[in-house]
Parts: sequence; structure tokens; C-alpha cells
Amino acid sequence: MKRFFPLFFLLVLTTSSFAQDEPQKEDTNFTPVKSGRDDGFLIRPQLSFSTLSENYSNSFMAEAQCTFAYQLGPRMSIGCGTGFLGSSVVVWGKPDHILFSIPIFLDVRYYILDRLWTPYLELRGGFNLKLNESYYDLKSEFQNCTYYDVFQYFKGSMMDFSVGVQYKNIDCGLSLKNVTMVHYEDYYYTDHYEIDGVGYDNIYDSDRYYRDPIWFFAINFAYNFPLKGK
Repeated sequence: MKRFFPLFFLLVLTTSSFAQDEPQKEDTNFTPVKSGRDDGFLIRPQLSFSTLSENYSNSFMAEAQCTFAYQLGPRMSIGCGTGFLGSSVVVWGKPDHILFSIPIFLDVRYYILDRLWTPYLELRGGFNLKLNESYYDLKSEFQNCTYYDVFQYFKGSMMDFSVGVQYKNIDCGLSLKNVTMVHYEDYYYTDHYEIDGVGYDNIYDSDRYYRDPIWFFAINFAYNFPLKGK
């Protein structure tokens, strides 16, 4: 029995040395799963949610879009789309007004990896079509005012740059968006003052039209429906 322990210790030591000297075999059976994004048409519906910039406090925006695209291999798709944009806008300290518009845009998306999950970059550009407008009567804000009307609506250029992650056909991303708010003011009022007991009136009769580009961040959720079987 006493002789067994030295022999057992020598066997373990020899086996360990042999195992360390034996080259490690690589697992050649592992193959990364490809994305399966083949050439073909696809439809990509998307929902976006955001609060607007600080210039429009307490304002909320929701957008539903649908992109019709063509997949150019596993890395890129190009297409066009449209949607429906709605926003509650609080300006001039007045109650909310719900503004609606229809965006029409071109879309380019680039996938970083050819895998089931991958980061992506996306760029959209186009314009908004006006559906309705808000109206404010500011006559009471000025003395000797005959009328002071303010109209606002979404119309003009739009832009959207997104970064996100796709897993299989599901997207989740963050966008930097830009839309154009149009302001139109039409007013007529007088400013009365006196100099050495003589009264004078300045008459303000004008209309102003200007565009306000609005930048904001939005969270996006989308799903990709390939029209060609993978």
C-alpha cells in the first residue's frame, strides 16, 4: 500500500504533463448565424414617440410611418415612405392644439453586421404636407388692437437620423428629428402717445410669415416584413 502512493502520484504527474503538452483542438463546428437579409422588397412600419424641444414646453409628438424599401444584400436598403404625424403644441401660453401632417420621405439604412442582431444607421429626408393649423386670437394682449391673429402648422422640410439595433426583424432605435413649424401673424393696432400735449398715433398694420426648424429626439419601434421569402 505504501508503494502504491508514489506510483499513483507519478501517474497523475505524467498524465498532467501530457495533457499540457497536447495541443488544444479548436471547435471548428461553430458558425455565426447570418442575418438572412437577401435581395428583395420589404415593408417596414414604425412608431415614434417624443417630447418636443424646450421652446415648445409640455408638447408631445407621436408618429406612424411606413417605409417601402428594397434590400441590397445583407448590409443596405433603400426606399421611400409616408406616414402620419400628430403633435400637441403649447405656445403663447394658450391651450393645447393638435397639429397633424403627412411626411413623405426617402430612406437609406446601413447594417453594421451581417448577423441576426446588428446595429444600424438610418437617414431619412423629405417634406411634410399640412393637414390642419392652430389659431390664436391675441387681440386682448394689446391695447388699441383691431385684430391680431396667429396661425401655426407643420409644413416644409423634414429630416431624421437614427441609430438602433435590429434583432431578426425587430428594430429599436433613437432618432434625431427635424420638422418645420410655420408661423403666420396678421395684425393691426395703434400705439397712441403724446408730446407737449399733442397726440400722435403709430399704426402697425402688417403680416409676418416665418419658419421655425424644430429639433428633437424620438424613440422608434419597427418591424420588417420581407416580401420575398428568406
